[in-house]
Amino acid sequence: MNTGMHHAALVAAIVACTIAALVDLRTGQIPNWLTLGLFGGAPLVRAVATLYHHHPLSSAVLAAILSLASGVGSALIPLALARSGGLGLGDVKLFAAIGAACGVFVALYAQTYAYVFAMAYAFVVVARKRRLRSTIDNIKGLVGAYRTGPVRDPASKHEAFTEVKFAPAILCGMCVAAWAQWKW
Repeated sequence: MNTGMHHAALVAAIVACTIAALVDLRTGQIPNWLTLGLFGGAPLVRAVATLYHHHPLSSAVLAAILSLASGVGSALIPLALARSGGLGLGDVKLFAAIGAACGVFVALYAQTYAYVFAMAYAFVVVARKRRLRSTIDNIKGLVGAYRTGPVRDPASKHEAFTEVKFAPAILCGMCVAAWAQWKW
């Protein structure tokens, strides 16, 4: 992928993450039109860009397939976290869209940074809500359950859990990943 195309993909992902973060903070949802639009549009843009640069149709099809595969690969870890109740499906779809647009490695970098930002953000939210003690008790319960075997369904919500919006952390992670990838 040429530098201009890579820059455009990074900017598109940042814009999508910004919209997702703002909507998530307001509504607790990430819109499907945003995530599925980027996930579906990225392979098309990659194929058209490949054709534009005078490559054969087979290369354009391959570019589209690789974009889709990157999106699917980028969603595997978040999907596992969603199955355990740690993320919402909107977050999973946003990571898939980032992967389709920017490639699996950028998406994995964004995920890694997002988890770090989310941990710091969650600590602030828990402290502001004065729920630090119950959060520590929840962690102890989870650690104890993994030592002795699961006591309850891990996907079930615990009433003492504090919900944290994850899309702002994804935005921060995507910004750091884009900054690290940007080639001047």
